[in-house]
Amino acid sequence: MSKRKSNLAPTNTQKGIAETKILASPFTEGIFYSTPFFKNYWIASIIILVLSFSLYHACLPFGYVLDDQMVITGNSFTKKGFSGIWDIMTTESFEGYFGERKELVQGNRYRPLSIVTFAIEHGIVGDMNPWLSHFINIILYGITGIFVDDGIDDDV
Repeated sequence: MSKRKSNLAPTNTQKGIAETKILASPFTEGIFYSTPFFKNYWIASIIILVLSFSLYHACLPFGYVLDDQMVITGNSFTKKGFSGIWDIMTTESFEGYFGERKELVQGNRYRPLSIVTFAIEHGIVGDMNPWLSHFINIILYGITGIFVDDGIDDDV
């Protein structure tokens, strides 16, 4: 038999059939589970969002540039909205633009996450708007900054 402590304790029911009751697990204890994240870090979260906007607000009035035609405006999978997500996830990044698989670079390109966000945006608002796309990217950048862990244990 294992000498490891179990977090399960036997209990009895009215009919005498043994059931198992789950005791508190050490994995569900700690500051993260006892206090909501934003209650502790709402000021830092707002600072990070404001910093994101202050750094990237200048891009809002500009249009699409560089490869945006390949992944946004000229991509048939992105223009399908939600129904194009499966195609985006199962093909290389530029297949929706060219209409076929082309081996332009060794190993092709598979970067579906950003293209999926463009498809979701198209599914929600319809025609693509560069201002809205840039605004959403700033928000996503700020949210990423909020949830990135610095790797330092605060309990030490």
